[in-house]
Amino acid sequence: MRRAEAGAVAAVALLLAAAPAGAADERAREVFRLQDARITESSGLVDLGPRTVTTNDSGDGARLFVLDAQGRTTAVREYAGEAVDVEALAPAGKPAQPSEPSEAADAAVWVGDIGDNQAVRSSVTVTRVPLDGGPVAAYELTYPDGPADAESLLVDPGGRLVVVTKSFTGGEVLRAPARLDPAAPNRLERVARVDEALATDAALLSPTRVLVRGYGDAGIYAWPSWEPVRRVRLPAQPQGEAVSVGPGGRVRVSSEGVGTPVWQLPATATADPVPTASPTAGASATPGPAPTAADRAPAAEDGAAGRDGGAGGVDRAALGTGLLLGGVGLAAVAWLSRRSRRSRRGS
Repeated sequence: MRRAEAGAVAAVALLLAAAPAGAADERAREVFRLQDARITESSGLVDLGPRTVTTNDSGDGARLFVLDAQGRTTAVREYAGEAVDVEALAPAGKPAQPSEPSEAADAAVWVGDIGDNQAVRSSVTVTRVPLDGGPVAAYELTYPDGPADAESLLVDPGGRLVVVTKSFTGGEVLRAPARLDPAAPNRLERVARVDEALATDAALLSPTRVLVRGYGDAGIYAWPSWEPVRRVRLPAQPQGEAVSVGPGGRVRVSSEGVGTPVWQLPATATADPVPTASPTAGASATPGPAPTAADRAPAAEDGAAGRDGGAGGVDRAALGTGLLLGGVGLAAVAWLSRRSRRSRRGS
């Protein structure tokens, strides 16, 4: 994201974080802080187990920061090419396991130079960068309907790259060809839309779930249908721009800013709810104890839905009250206006 728009976006992020749908999830925990002063705008995140990879937003060079478990920079991986507006990272290759020497693992990341706030770039670039210093491969992508801004990149269960565009009205889900051509533009194909307003990153959550984050919360979508499943609260962040899914399905998020923390969501926040067993048709159910208030309440692990009573993380009672009060106010204004006109005609 270009600095000229940082103030406006920061204001939007603050409003979203203050709203019920974007309130902080107190159960998230800080795993480390970004300790390198050169990391000023963490805009992408890949969790490889013992190592974490991040990158700066626009204005930096073509480089990746490799971090240890305490958030300290252990290596800086530079790659060929000019970085225009790097906005996203995605895992590419076999992640390192805790039992393996990290230097022996086949670890690589996709770098998404896909940002375009002004929607003027005729094409964008994705680059596969091995962390061990192996050869780099860059590919040009084009959009089906001309330039678009995007900050989200992921690899779907079929191994294809997916870009999600960024807009106030939701994002387009665009899929790259199964085989990328390094010598010619690769045209993206539109496959769906997501409800995420101002999507800032995305990650594959499981073989059937995709997580798309915004500034204040995130949406879980079914794959391959891309139907919305539910909302998840995120920790309050200055300008949350990145999300990763690591070993065991752990979800971590980072934010722009020097020394900002990386947060990990509780496993239950993004897990599918366990279905409640029900008696089969015609079978007699054995009566059990009366349900408690906790039994009747939505699961707290459901992120925003557990505490706000709505799958979208919105407090529906508060929303209904606000709409009711607004309607009463409009009715009162209309009544007073009609009464004033009648009084003038009578006089």
